[in-house]
Amino acid sequence: MPYLSTSGRDLDDDVDGFSLNLLGGRHGSVRGLELGGLFNWQQRSARWVQMAGVFNQVGSVWGVQVAGVFNRAEGAVRGVQVAGGLNRADEVTGAQVGLVNVARRVRGLQLGVVNVARELDGEALGLFSWIGNGYRHFELGVGDARWLQVGGKFGGRHLYSVLVAGLGTPGREAGWSVGLGWGAHVDFGRLALDADVLGSLEQTGWHRPQWDGRLLGEARSVLGWRFSKAFTGFLGPTLQVPLLGPSAARGRYGLGFVAGVRL
Repeated sequence: MPYLSTSGRDLDDDVDGFSLNLLGGRHGSVRGLELGGLFNWQQRSARWVQMAGVFNQVGSVWGVQVAGVFNRAEGAVRGVQVAGGLNRADEVTGAQVGLVNVARRVRGLQLGVVNVARELDGEALGLFSWIGNGYRHFELGVGDARWLQVGGKFGGRHLYSVLVAGLGTPGREAGWSVGLGWGAHVDFGRLALDADVLGSLEQTGWHRPQWDGRLLGEARSVLGWRFSKAFTGFLGPTLQVPLLGPSAARGRYGLGFVAGVRL
């Protein structure tokens, strides 16, 4: 592989300027622009711009790292990692953008389907974010949109994703539903405000549930009071808007409420 590179044969070389690896290249470090058809592999560092068709493996990054499948930095990233699949680093100052982002510590942004960090000073936005010092709570509640519901909120300090599942009110057409959305959280001491929007797929019938194309949009603004470190009560209004469905979910349009406990 190293013979198909503009940077020579020595795997410990430090490249300054430009490196083109037709298939792949392995060097000590690169400062400048590096392009790899399949991969780039640095034992020490990559500075400025590093791009590969499949993956980048490096000690540390200062600049922009882009890969079709995954980026791996054993040490620190000062800049941006962008991958079609996985970004992984020890410490990030900047941003990770990919399907899955994993780091021990992040100062900045994680943007992906799944985000994982032990410590985050910034925000994480995705379908699911597991942040050691972030916003992670499970909820049990009631409301007029869902007679009984369970859910979870996962994210950074202020932005989170919300997953919810529930049973419809007996006597109405909807049997049970699952929903996904995003929101923002602000603390005021013991008092907290959560505002989020979500969409829910609704099944009709209780005993033999069927989905006939019902999609309910919902906006919620909820005040919570923290009674203890592990227990918060919440209550707030909701706005329900039928988005899809043959009957537009008759009787479900308008204002409602949600109340419950947050653990």
